[in-house]
Amino acid sequence: MQEGYSVKVQELRATMKGAPPTFLQNALVEAYKLIPKAKKDEADEKIRAILQGEAPPAKPAPKKPEVIFSDLSQDIETFLENAYDQNYFAPNRTVPKAQRSRWRFTVKRFFADLEKISPDSPDYPAAADLYARLYAVLCEGCQMWLFSSDDPFKSIESSQEDLFTRLGHYVLQSGCTEENLRLLIPLACREGHSRESWSGSIQRSLLELLENDGQRNLALEITRELCQGAGPLPCGTTEVSRSLWVNHNVCQLLMSVADSISEEVALEEAKVFFREYDERNREIALYVCLRSVSHKPTWVRLYEYGLSLGISPREELRNRYQDYTAQES
Repeated sequence: MQEGYSVKVQELRATMKGAPPTFLQNALVEAYKLIPKAKKDEADEKIRAILQGEAPPAKPAPKKPEVIFSDLSQDIETFLENAYDQNYFAPNRTVPKAQRSRWRFTVKRFFADLEKISPDSPDYPAAADLYARLYAVLCEGCQMWLFSSDDPFKSIESSQEDLFTRLGHYVLQSGCTEENLRLLIPLACREGHSRESWSGSIQRSLLELLENDGQRNLALEITRELCQGAGPLPCGTTEVSRSLWVNHNVCQLLMSVADSISEEVALEEAKVFFREYDERNREIALYVCLRSVSHKPTWVRLYEYGLSLGISPREELRNRYQDYTAQES
């Protein structure tokens, strides 16, 4: 054997094969002498079991430390405060330089620890809220420098869609309730996207979480309220930017949810869309409305509804309408 080379178990078995029993006994004794005193009790049990023809006792799996929610909550609150103060990006006296670049490992641990809080725990509602706020701070980090990365989702090795889906599954463990949807829907509509994501892809992730028309109708009611100016704003959105938020995201989600239910519902919600979408050029409103639906029959009926409002669509929409109607005939 080469000096400094550690023999693998399989190689050791091959070396021992065919060796005289006396040699094996000597080898075992010499190896036993090298075992540290702290490990001898464990080695004694295994050797005794093997010599008696029994299976060696399995090494007990290390116990995972329990999550103490009060400590975890405080750690997350401190992290969020430092993140919004840009203490993980700019030089400061609060977060040591050596820890600033390690924020991504901290966030991944936070998500993993929060997922250990089950819906049966009295801490679950607070845990779900913290999960949502961690997601929101990553969104904010895509809009401004909070971390040493312009794409925090990529930094934690997750797509934004996957993390939103994880968040949705975690929150909806306790049921697809109005309270839970009121937590998720504003996050699906908020600004701040990874370079590989956009508002429509996040909203599709939300739609995939809704399992039946009852849940979709509840989501539709909440989204309609947000369109009409009711309900709290998502983190990072101000009253000044509410109109922009409604235009860019909420109105689009309204039509996407309606489209997932039926044509008739989509046509009815289109009235809300055109009333709440704040755009002087009504043709742009029609374009956004049509972009928010995926079913061709719904698209055609909404296009014709736009014509009834006196809107003159752009050439792209006219050509698509002709293609869709030609396919139907």
